Amino acid sequence: MLKKFCVLLTTMLTLVCILAMSASVVNYGSSMYFSANKHVEYSRIIKLSDGSFLAAFSADDLTSIRFFKSTNNCSSFSAVSTFTDNSDSNLPNIGAQTIFEVTPGTILLAYNQFDNSTQSKGTKLKIWKSTNGGSTWTFLSQVENLTWNWEPEFCISSDGKLQLYYSYSGTTMDILAQAIIRRESSDNGNTWSSIATCVGQVGSANQNVGMPRICKKGSTYFMAFEYYDDSACVHTATSSDGKTWSAIGPAVKVPNDSTSFWMLSTPTISSDGTSLFCMGKSYMKYLWEAAPNNGKVCLRSTDNGNTWSEMDLPFQLQWIDGKGNYSPTLLPLSSSQIFLITNSENTGHEIRYGVGAITAAIVKVNDATKGTANEQFNFVGRWSSGWDGGSYNSDTHWSNTANSYYQMSFIGTQIKIFAKKGTDMGNMAVSIDGGTETVVDLYQSSTQKQQLLWTSPVLASGQHTIKVRVTGTKNNNSNNTYVNADFVEIIK
Repeated sequence: MLKKFCVLLTTMLTLVCILAMSASVVNYGSSMYFSANKHVEYSRIIKLSDGSFLAAFSADDLTSIRFFKSTNNCSSFSAVSTFTDNSDSNLPNIGAQTIFEVTPGTILLAYNQFDNSTQSKGTKLKIWKSTNGGSTWTFLSQVENLTWNWEPEFCISSDGKLQLYYSYSGTTMDILAQAIIRRESSDNGNTWSSIATCVGQVGSANQNVGMPRICKKGSTYFMAFEYYDDSACVHTATSSDGKTWSAIGPAVKVPNDSTSFWMLSTPTISSDGTSLFCMGKSYMKYLWEAAPNNGKVCLRSTDNGNTWSEMDLPFQLQWIDGKGNYSPTLLPLSSSQIFLITNSENTGHEIRYGVGAITAAIVKVNDATKGTANEQFNFVGRWSSGWDGGSYNSDTHWSNTANSYYQMSFIGTQIKIFAKKGTDMGNMAVSIDGGTETVVDLYQSSTQKQQLLWTSPVLASGQHTIKVRVTGTKNNNSNNTYVNADFVEIIK
């Protein structure tokens, strides 16, 4: 009997351990490439016209560029080739590369050639091409010679011309004097126009920007870049033609009332045609403090970059301090899936990748965000506000004055109301777009905060207005008629 009991106990303990281990397993993605002691960075991927995918990254302590391909929608990858450039012994390093299919079957590679031990020598910017999927490469042109230039990026402008963007400060060799410039080619990269400054001011003490990444959503081009006057925070600009750009736009961040969570450095930006997706090297609360979901989320915008919300990454990043996650790439595979490739500095030097779901964008708006614009609380009547421990961001609004109300306009498909339930709470009346009110009883025998009070039905995607009214009525068990406002969640 005792023996059977011991066997049963051992089995149960083993099962508990297995379940505990399963619950703690973190998805860090799949490994594309590993080196025990040689650094890798600048991960890139593009979808080719034949339906396959080509990935590239700087490798071997920035002395080569390695290429991998996938023919199964990024489920797995195989090595294609390793590119080196030994043409200048004074500039032994290559990297900061980008790849681009300029016409079906013709892929361009742009990269910097430099001396990583002393970058004051300046860098060369070279263009090569491949017509066999990246297996072999042929020299095409050299764009810069021993100037301060970094991080090339291609796009096709609205008139069909090839554009090459990069960070540039000429011969000043100063990162804090660089702007983003472009050159144009009418012959697919053989020859290039003179420089045109696009974002920032070359040599200026202000508007210093770098590391451009570009995507197109509909007819609008979006550029994400580091803005050094804002501590290398990721900002954006827009263009209607892929040549002329707006002034430096707002930071890519999630408002959080007294502070914001924002993307820092080495950006990537992409679009599935409906949303924008953006991330940087780190996700920060302050320069010295990471945001709670650092390494776990990218930011998504459904309104052309005006507002952003968090979305889970396909996998969790490792060692994003130091040289990890240095210039990653996000690539939507469909309206429901997104791909991430980046470098990891954990037990060695690794390129990791994975596919994740594009989930609904959820925007959380706190009651302290007040006004009449979209996603702002507009309080009408008699309301009080102040500190309230346990409420979201430790603040709340409250009223027991009948027919006082708040309303909020928003763009989305659903909205959820969160606030306090308790012994002094009354009935609130909720309506959408001027429709019939729904009365919600907020009484509860014990006080609980940040409770889900009401969820709207699924709405047609577009502009809506919610109204929450204090009725002045209550459950017979309640000792007052209060209605609180804490926060809402908007599903885009």
